[in-house]
Amino acid sequence: MRLKDKVIIVTGSTTGIGKAIAKRCAAEGAKVVLHGLEQYLGEEVEEEIGAEHAVFHCEDITSESCPENLVNLAVKRFGKLDAVVNNA
Repeated sequence: MRLKDKVIIVTGSTTGIGKAIAKRCAAEGAKVVLHGLEQYLGEEVEEEIGAEHAVFHCEDITSESCPENLVNLAVKRFGKLDAVVNNA
């Protein structure tokens, strides 16, 4: 578990490469903040990973408030932020 206790935001993590990155990070022990535009897809990925290891945020990444909202969610839910994967 190389990423044990790390908190990572993965943008664009509801499908494709972003989803694979998020799932791999969680498998390596990280807590993951998932991000995407489709609520139902984000909820599916969150369920696949497990709610204790992941949380989903649905917002357009081009929104001025989105980056701050993602960071705030990471800190509120998991107590810190260690890394961001900009996949969106």
